[in-house]
Amino acid sequence: HWKAQDGKLSGPGTGPINLGGIIKYEGKVITPIAIADAKVFAEPLTAEQVRQIASQYALQPLGGEGRTVYEKPIDLEDYDLELIYEADFSQPLDLTREEALLDGDKRVRLPQTEWVLEGPGAKAETSNGALELQNDPAAGAAGHLVLWNTREFPSDFLLEYSFTPQNDHSGLGIAFFGAHNPAGDTIFDLNLPARHADFRPYIMGEINSYHVSPWAADDKNLRRTANMRKNSGFSLVAVGNDLIGGAGPGPHTVRILKSGGNVQLESNGVLALEFQDDGVAYGPVHNKPGLIGLRFMAHTEKVTIHSLKAYALLPSKTE
Repeated sequence: HWKAQDGKLSGPGTGPINLGGIIKYEGKVITPIAIADAKVFAEPLTAEQVRQIASQYALQPLGGEGRTVYEKPIDLEDYDLELIYEADFSQPLDLTREEALLDGDKRVRLPQTEWVLEGPGAKAETSNGALELQNDPAAGAAGHLVLWNTREFPSDFLLEYSFTPQNDHSGLGIAFFGAHNPAGDTIFDLNLPARHADFRPYIMGEINSYHVSPWAADDKNLRRTANMRKNSGFSLVAVGNDLIGGAGPGPHTVRILKSGGNVQLESNGVLALEFQDDGVAYGPVHNKPGLIGLRFMAHTEKVTIHSLKAYALLPSKTE
């Protein structure tokens, strides 16, 4: 219904053309793009002509656009660390698969184990003091996995884990943290839907969390960005550098600092991104105790987790 007239696009109704917003939840629209003005030119424009046209508009970047390149580690100067959890991969995992908690897609029981594995056909097995996670090749592109530790961690902490991907050029790893059910006791409450490692229930469903993706590659291209999002709502709040993709097999060490609204992500000893949640732009700060989970997309195929530790943040006694 749109047409070109006198060098401009016109159509029914008024206001901008709205693109995007494919994923919606409770009125939240993901990646909305509004086109307020469009013109049609008979000939291609030169770069200088494009710059002159763009200079007439006050263009605001999307949230998370651009990134700072750091050459320093996480800033822990204000804290002393107290080890509160260390995963033991020397023994078989105390593990429940999500389907064991379900009757069909209905939750019928709470987990009584240290770990819960979500994802069709996914495997989690310990070997030689490490944990091997494997996506199910029979599930194809839907064969993602999420491994939750069922312990409730404090709202402020330092998480550290190291991993070796089967191929650093193929896979995507995510760490969820501060995951909680704002309407209940746990993210495994019986009134919550099954997740099956499908992304939507984690990012647009009934649970809140932050998540970072320090490593992302698609077997052909390195994404080169480490993203941070705030859920529920999948808001892109910070973009940093992927310091893992293309850096070899590893092991790669990831550290995540959460202190109030300040979140820092470090990969292999270098700060990848930092975000200060002001509690306004993207809703209240997630300052409740919550769960930690690791997600690997189907094309990861196999990854080895060497260690996972969490520390409480104590005020530094150093003057």
